[in-house]
Amino acid sequence: MKDARLKTGMLESVDDSGDVRRGTATWLGRTGQPIQVAGIYGLVSNPPAGSQVLLLPQNGQESASIGLADHPKLRPVRDLEEGEVALVNYLTKSHVIFKQNGDIEVFTEAGNLIAAITGNIEVTATGNMTATISGNLVATAAQINLNGVIIDGGGNITTTGVVTANDFIET
Repeated sequence: MKDARLKTGMLESVDDSGDVRRGTATWLGRTGQPIQVAGIYGLVSNPPAGSQVLLLPQNGQESASIGLADHPKLRPVRDLEEGEVALVNYLTKSHVIFKQNGDIEVFTEAGNLIAAITGNIEVTATGNMTATISGNLVATAAQINLNGVIIDGGGNITTTGVVTANDFIET
């Protein structure tokens, strides 16, 4: 049946295992309709069942529809400023917001690990850098080097400068 009109439907399932994501959707009372689940370049997702789907019939054929999925009810980020972009996991609510002013905000709802990277990490700040920590800061390293002041894993401090300790009590 040729029908070149855009439709909206509900996503039933997604198979994310192959080169092309396949799925099924329901629209206009039809259930289990096969679709290709498309995404936006650079954004990888596996939308949950119940997501809204914009259906684009290929060559006017409903049986060859492409679906763009979203689940606006689950969307944890709202009220973005003009020009802002967010990458979001709707189910865990973890997200990254690229702010209008150039800042990047990273949130993890459960307070879990933000990044696990092998290799070297370099952070360059041209101004002040502030870390606000409400609990303990735990750093696991062979040594920490702050402008030539080295603190090793055993807590020993080595420096070529002067060490001053006010009200220092040795036990």
